[in-house]
Amino acid sequence: MTLVDDDHSNYEMIRKDAEDNYDNGRLRDAYRHFSSLTEKMLADDMVEEALYFGYRSLLCLTEPEYHYDYLRELAKLGLNLLMKVLKETSSIIATDTDPHIRIDFGQLQAQLLKQMSNPIQLQQTNAQLIDDYELISKEHDLIVTEKIHILEKLIVLNEEISEEGDSHSYKGRLAQLYIQEADDLTEDEINIYQKIHLYEEALKLLASKNPLYQRIAKKMKRLKMDIA
Repeated sequence: MTLVDDDHSNYEMIRKDAEDNYDNGRLRDAYRHFSSLTEKMLADDMVEEALYFGYRSLLCLTEPEYHYDYLRELAKLGLNLLMKVLKETSSIIATDTDPHIRIDFGQLQAQLLKQMSNPIQLQQTNAQLIDDYELISKEHDLIVTEKIHILEKLIVLNEEISEEGDSHSYKGRLAQLYIQEADDLTEDEINIYQKIHLYEEALKLLASKNPLYQRIAKKMKRLKMDIA
């Protein structure tokens, strides 16, 4: 009998014992067996099976006297699955050649790390996200709204990763895009309020001493007088 056969035989024996204990009301014994199967499935990267046996473990602990054990088992299952997700997302971020995919999974990883209060790894993830957003910002077929979205993300990430929030260059680029989008709109009744809004967003990002700030402020003042 091979090692694989031994493992399968042992797995089937534990599962049979678990089912027999559950069917006969020996819930504590059933719980121990299902919990053991859950850990084995996680160790073998069999996530769906781990979820199933984890669920069966919890079913054994639904009585009020087992409530604390229920919470412990739920926490253990959740933590194991969370670590599995972090491991998989880290692998994708490190190896995938498509920056768009790396961004998708980097954002997911960042959300998890925030929940875990893991600032060191979160900073590393955000640094990689900044690199990838910078990379896709150079794509030639981006429309203005896509460029704006990217720069807004870069500003937030940069301020999260830096104590000083040194994102002046991103804010300057974003202000230019807001102005570009506003300038492209006509001054009719439909668009004039959107033009004003975009200019206001640009002014929030520019230093008051910037000559561009003064020019846009005057332009916005004129537009507001037109609708007064």
